[in-house]
Order: sequence, then C-alpha cells, then structure tokens
Amino acid sequence: MEDAPNQNRTVDWTPVDEALAEGTASGAKLAVLEAGKILESSLANAKLPGDTPAAKLGKARGMLARPAEVTQLQQALEKLHRGDSPALSPEQAKHHVQTVRQTLADLSSIPSADRSPATRIKLLAGMFRGRRQLGLQVLGAATVAFVLILFLADTPPGQAIVTGVVGIVHFFFRWLLGLVILLAVLAAAVAATALYLDRRQADPKIKGE
Repeated sequence: MEDAPNQNRTVDWTPVDEALAEGTASGAKLAVLEAGKILESSLANAKLPGDTPAAKLGKARGMLARPAEVTQLQQALEKLHRGDSPALSPEQAKHHVQTVRQTLADLSSIPSADRSPATRIKLLAGMFRGRRQLGLQVLGAATVAFVLILFLADTPPGQAIVTGVVGIVHFFFRWLLGLVILLAVLAAAVAATALYLDRRQADPKIKGE
C-alpha cells in the first residue's frame, strides 16, 4: 500500500471556513456539503481497498477514531443531497466538519507505519462491518425455529421434521468445516505473502532476489 498524503495539509478548507463564518443555516448547509466534497475527493485518491469512496470508507471504518460520527455525517450528507434535511445549526455543521477533519487525519495515518499484515487484514475485514445485524436476525430466526421443533418433537410430523433437520444440520456442518479449513489456509497464505512483501521492501538483500 502506498503512503497516503497528509490530507489536512493539501486540501483547501477556505470555502468551508467561510461558510461556517456566516453563522447562518444556509452557511451551515454549504459548509457540510463542501466538507463532504473534500472527504469524497480524498477518499477517491486514497490508496485503500475499494472501488468507490464509500467502499473505501467502509473498509477503513475500523481504523477511524469516530466511526459513529462518520455514519451520522454520511446520513446528513444524503439528506442534504436529497433536499429533505431539516435546517442545520452552525454548531451541528462545525461538528460534521470536525468529523471530516478527523477522518482525513485518520486516513493519513494509515501509510507506511501501518503496512503490516495485521493492518491489511483489518482493512479488508472492514467490508464485513455492518453485516452483524443480519447475522443476529438469522440467529434469532434459527432460535425460534428450534423452539418450535422442540414443541413438535413428540408428534409424528414433528419427528419427521426433526429427522430432516438433523440430516440438513449434519450436511451443513460438514460443508462448513471444509469451508473453515479452506479459509484458514487462504488467510495463512495471504498473511505469509504480506509479511514476505513487507520484509522484501525493508531488506535490500531480499529485494534484489
């Protein structure tokens, strides 16, 4: 991963600062929109996993100091772009702008010092954030189904259901075990490759191979 530039030194915050200085609702709206443009442009140029600025931000979420505030900022920007956002106060706008500044600082701190395999894996794992709610819903549905099966276990239809479910569970766990083993092998290969590349870059002798 190439070094990311220090975003806070290279961007022009003048339009944002001037809009905030107005101290009006219209100035607050303009300041947040301009800050959003700065964030999107910085993400587009950042050397991070992801094809879009939103995807890059999602995968880097685990490296951010204010992930909850970033989510609030994204929601505010979506509403502003749709035109259905209530008027923002100057204080709210300042908070969103500060979130953008902090996010850019967080992104600029991911460069050379964080080229370790652990950081790369953490960035790639960011794509799985936000899917936790879906997993909880699936777990809840499975729990309800299990309770219903217990109540029906003493009836002929219930026994047939239990037999079928047991067969499906056995098949699923055999498949899951194979998948876990495969993923473990792939993860080990990725980590080993990343570690080798780090050492090759740091050691001139290895680099000359």
